[in-house]
Amino acid sequence: MVRIGGQPLGFDECGIVAQISQPLADSDISAYYISTFSFDHALVPEEDIVSVTDMLQHQRKEPATS
Repeated sequence: MVRIGGQPLGFDECGIVAQISQPLADSDISAYYISTFSFDHALVPEEDIVSVTDMLQHQRKEPATS
């Protein structure tokens, strides 16, 4: 399980699931996304956890494009 964001995401946040799911889908990694009031989480296969966290850390450092 990967926690998305270091703090609760606001209701005005848009495209969070797409930003996370697209790179995973491109890498053929399945994910189950759970969104709660306080936090969001992505469940990914255990054997892919290192590549998923690396991918998300790299994506986090890139500037957002619109």
